[in-house]
Amino acid sequence: MTVGITSFLKVILISFLLTGCILPDETEFVSDHFEKGKLQILLPGTNKEIVEYKIYGNTAEGRSFFRVEPSGTLSVIQDGLITGIWTIKVEAFNNSGELIFTGSAAVLVESGITSAAEIVLQDPSGVGTVNFQVEWPLDLLSNTSVVSFIEKIDGTETDNLIFAVDQLNSMAQYSGEWPAGFYTLKVSLYEKTSKVWGEAYAVQVSAGIETSHISTLAVKDLDLPPGICIWSFSAGFSLTSSIWSSAALSPSGKVYFGADTGRVYAFDVETGTHEWDYLTDDRITSSPAIGNEGTIFIGSYDENLYAINPETGDLVWKFSTGGWVRSSPAVGDGSTVYVGSNDGYLYAINSDNGSEIWKFHTGAAVTSSPAIDKDGVVYVGSYNGNVYAIQPDGTQLWVYPTEDWVHGSPAIGTDGTVYVGSYDGFLYAINGTDGSLEWSFNTFGWIGASPVLDDERNRIYIGSRNGYLYAVDASSGTEVWSFYAGTGGVYSTPAIGDDGVLYFGSYDLNIYAVNPDGSEQWRFGTGIGGVSASPVIGSDGTIYVGSRDGNFYALASSSNAPNQSAWPMFHCNSRRTGLVD
Repeated sequence: MTVGITSFLKVILISFLLTGCILPDETEFVSDHFEKGKLQILLPGTNKEIVEYKIYGNTAEGRSFFRVEPSGTLSVIQDGLITGIWTIKVEAFNNSGELIFTGSAAVLVESGITSAAEIVLQDPSGVGTVNFQVEWPLDLLSNTSVVSFIEKIDGTETDNLIFAVDQLNSMAQYSGEWPAGFYTLKVSLYEKTSKVWGEAYAVQVSAGIETSHISTLAVKDLDLPPGICIWSFSAGFSLTSSIWSSAALSPSGKVYFGADTGRVYAFDVETGTHEWDYLTDDRITSSPAIGNEGTIFIGSYDENLYAINPETGDLVWKFSTGGWVRSSPAVGDGSTVYVGSNDGYLYAINSDNGSEIWKFHTGAAVTSSPAIDKDGVVYVGSYNGNVYAIQPDGTQLWVYPTEDWVHGSPAIGTDGTVYVGSYDGFLYAINGTDGSLEWSFNTFGWIGASPVLDDERNRIYIGSRNGYLYAVDASSGTEVWSFYAGTGGVYSTPAIGDDGVLYFGSYDLNIYAVNPDGSEQWRFGTGIGGVSASPVIGSDGTIYVGSRDGNFYALASSSNAPNQSAWPMFHCNSRRTGLVD
């Protein structure tokens, strides 16, 4: 019985070869769960010398087919191919079995349609095959094309080479026959109409030899269009995993943030690799601050301030307050970290061991994140409506009353002026020395965000509950322009790039980039809940920000770095220290 079955299979196999049917490798037999497509191979027409075609198909993953067709064949249909890029090679033989023509092409096979590969045959005696493949990070580009041409040694150029682009697998491939010689191959990658990469390669083509090259691109190799998502991370379902926390960046290339999951997350900024996370006992809306030795400080609704090892994610110490810690900690020049609590106190804590140095009572919840000037004076707001200046020893220097909660963090100008918003709708400019009012600006909406400073343009930027982002003259307190960011309000503090572009989130579900003249550059849509976290700008201009949809995003921008103003983003700098640099 076994002998009979074996003989029967041999007959079927021989029949496949003689009739030109597909001869798949064994992976084809077990890949029914893959999407499949159909390929039409177009041959160049009747040539009396040709008596037989041999057709080979291969993919980078090792799948293949082979078939033989008689002379006079103009078109071949190959069905049941796994979707993706296939390299098709055709050899034409004469009556003596000699190879007289050869040709190849790369083609994308797609599900549900018939793709076409047009083969141009050439005399093999003076040509070689050139294969070129370019790959880019998965899910990064969405509408990609390749422009490429070859330049002969004499400087003349050919027409554009045809690349097969596999958007799903983030790759493009070319295959063709070139006359023997020396060439420059120029390849450019486009996302829609924007060129994102280009390179030139020296190529030597030898007759009868196949030359192959693969270029594998990383994010850093690409000049990405502003507003494109480089990578993202989901902390979970938005209603339980919202990210209110504004991320902090370390000089070593890590980004840290908290979420409603109660976890503190650490990621590699370049690759988006999840390094570690640390679980607290309640949700986190506090933003992390990176200490002078790299330690991560962050508060939690479990009433504790945490100090976490930046490399391992292990707990260094935790300090217990008497209420939720929604305030983001600030790090002083020495060994002191400052943080507010819903118990009404501002705490000064030894950053080395977590012991209390002093505490200052405001009488109401302190969600405002403290700001520290060059003399060590700490400025902070309270839900009693007051803005406090507190000396390094914990004694009050002055107090300025507003008419409602002070939720956001103060910002400190180069001349020592303290800028802060209030739920009474006003942005205040307060003399940092004596607490006297210099000016106020009415937005006619709650201000829960924090102001930032653009020294070059002498402006203060602040968002309001009324949905507007305002540009205010820092000297006079008059409006320069306003930008409407939709319903729900702007609670996100802007971050300013080195080109003056502002990046911030809105409750209308978008992350915005706004030019220095107040015009929109781009917007990036997020999911349910809106964006209240404040973006941070990396040293290469990448924007990092979380959303209430539970996702954390890394976005490309037109900026090359953060702005060098005194206070260009939430809590002054990318480490979120809250200390004047």
